[in-house]
Order: sequence, then C-alpha cells, then structure tokens
Amino acid sequence: MEIPLFRKALLNLNWKIVSYCRRVLHSKGYEIRRLQGSLSNFTSQLRLAILSNCEGILHIGAHFGQEAQFYEDLNLNVIWIEGDPTTYATLKSGIKSRVNQNSYLALLGNIDSRNVNFYRTSNEGQSSSVYPLVDDLGFKSVIQEDIISLPMITLDSLFPDEKLRQYPYWLLDVQGAELLVLKGATRSLRYCKFLEVEVSTFPLYKNQPLFKEVTHYLANYGFFPIWEPRSRFHGNVIYLRKSELNFIDVYD
Repeated sequence: MEIPLFRKALLNLNWKIVSYCRRVLHSKGYEIRRLQGSLSNFTSQLRLAILSNCEGILHIGAHFGQEAQFYEDLNLNVIWIEGDPTTYATLKSGIKSRVNQNSYLALLGNIDSRNVNFYRTSNEGQSSSVYPLVDDLGFKSVIQEDIISLPMITLDSLFPDEKLRQYPYWLLDVQGAELLVLKGATRSLRYCKFLEVEVSTFPLYKNQPLFKEVTHYLANYGFFPIWEPRSRFHGNVIYLRKSELNFIDVYD
C-alpha cells in the first residue's frame, strides 16, 4: 500500500525523521511516495510509524477517547487524562472494555492544589480550556457556555516517579494550555521520547502561549519540532528528543 508524503518544498521537515518513518512503515508493508498531501495526513503517518515501535502512549486531553480503537489495534498501553468531570464520565464508560487502557480525572497544569477557572464550550467541550476564547474567534458555532472551578494538579504530582517509563509517546491536546502542562511535568519529561502537541501560531484563547513559546521551552529539554508550521496554523506538531536520532538511518 502506498502512502502519500509531502514534497520537501511544502514544509521545513527534518528528513532524517522522514527516512526513519519510511523505514518503519516499510516494515509494516507500506511504501511512501512523494506527493502533495494535507498536513494532518502527514502527521498521521508519522504517528503511526512511531507508535508502531512504542510500548505506550500518554494522551492528555482525552475528551471522549475517540482514538481508543486505533490504540488498541496497535496493542498500546494507554493512559488517558481528562480534566472536565462531565466529559470524563463519557470517556471512562467508553474505554471500560478496552485492553490496557486506563483513565484519570485530572486537570493538569503548572501548579498543585489550587482551583482555577475552566471555560466550557458549546461543541461538546472540544474547545473547553483554562483559557477563555478570544473575542473574535470567527467560529459562530463555538461559544463559551459556562465557567466552573476545578482543582489543578501537575503531572509530576499525579504519578509517582517512573510510572510513565513505559509511555514514551505523549499527546497533548488541552486547548492552549499545553505549555502549562509541560511546566508541571519537569520530572516526568525524562521518560518522554516523542511529543505530539496541539499548537497555534495565532491566538484562539486569551493569553494562550503560541508555537514559538512552546518550542523554546521544549528546547531546554532536548526536544525539537519535526517541522515549522506556517503562519495562521492551528494543529498538531510532533517533537522529537534529539537523543533519539542515534537510531535513525539516512539512506536517501
């Protein structure tokens, strides 16, 4: 089966990673060819390539656990973390029969034991955040419905040391609060090798850290983005720890 891959001119990609992904996907029976495609499709290819060689994934900002079947098909150990109690109830019910998948109700951030405002939105909570939406969001179908108070906890406090050792792939989708979560995971980050982070190059939430700020912070821990998004970008970017480059062969 052939999978489309971007032309180099489309994005500023790290082609050592592309070569690695090609090699891993080839071992699974897939061939990659260079064609134009969407960024979300390319991200999906990278995710599949990396997760195929991973033991587990830490998914922060779980929502309803829509990816549960995908993770189960890859035989992954999964930790789901969701901060909204109402959304969490649906998540917990939906994954109860899944193998090696566990969920936790926790609003992750950079501080412990302090209640913060949590802004719920009208799209089943998909845009809910600790940050309020900007006034000129431009999406008439997404509005802030109500504000509740929730206790915040850091990832370092939620799990004991080494609990996350078997979860080298992290996915953060917490609607603008990704940097807060990372700042509360300074100890736990040592176990992370791959980070998939939802980022924006323009604000969707008030006081939201943008892509450059997130990237600058992660550089202190040896992570770099596989590509640099263009202006007016909102989506997922995969970061790799530099130390992981030692097993990537470049044969192009």
